[in-house]
Amino acid sequence: MRICLLSCLFLLLCSGEPCAAAERSPIYPFDVTTGDEAASLEGSVHTAIFARLKNPVTKDAVVKLGIKEPTMIITNVFRSDAKGVMTQKDQANAKIIMVQSGTEFSLDKAMDGKPLEPGTYAMNIVVRELGTSRVLFEVKGDATSPGTTSTNPKVDSSDPAAILQAVFDAARSGDHSQLATLGSSGPDGDVQMILGVPKGDEKIKTMFVTFFGKGKVVGTPRIQGDKAEVDFLFGPDGKKPETMNLIKEGGQWRLHSF
Repeated sequence: MRICLLSCLFLLLCSGEPCAAAERSPIYPFDVTTGDEAASLEGSVHTAIFARLKNPVTKDAVVKLGIKEPTMIITNVFRSDAKGVMTQKDQANAKIIMVQSGTEFSLDKAMDGKPLEPGTYAMNIVVRELGTSRVLFEVKGDATSPGTTSTNPKVDSSDPAAILQAVFDAARSGDHSQLATLGSSGPDGDVQMILGVPKGDEKIKTMFVTFFGKGKVVGTPRIQGDKAEVDFLFGPDGKKPETMNLIKEGGQWRLHSF
């Protein structure tokens, strides 16, 4: 995809696997466990840029710190991409979680009262006596279980704008089940990427949420016969302009290229 990102390298350095005190990274001074998984370093103590959770967590997961005594905890949570890179807007919109005295906290206890949306995040966990541990993690969507109803409404295939809106809805809800049905019989590579998200790995799904989670349709579709163009905004900050080309097959609009 042709994307120009205003990006800022997020975390300085972080470690992961528990290690001897003399070997601890200054950017991972204490261990962090979220859900049932301990964050682990990407690289050595001296070269890692953050600790990472390999598996997605729920939006209300409990974060436990490897500290012995209850203390004040201040956590800043930022939207980021899969490498820990974030925009200036991501940094400005950080969520703040505060604990007056404790050794753990829940991700759904941000001061703004709003839960984390599906996607990739980086958090700075500050314990004054020890320093700041930095962790990169993914919040999973509320995917539906087999046999349940999709969290996305039925797509109106007679409206090209509705087809594109279904892509953004899937990114925001975490329910990717309808994506594979939205493409034409001969889509370009970018559309193929969207169609392949349901069967993709976690990296692909994270990228999809990052780039399309803030997307929106702009203006009115331009329709000429069996072809349509729909302008939209997408990208990590939701400001990158693009145009989706759709074609009508079997009386239904389908994503074709952008």
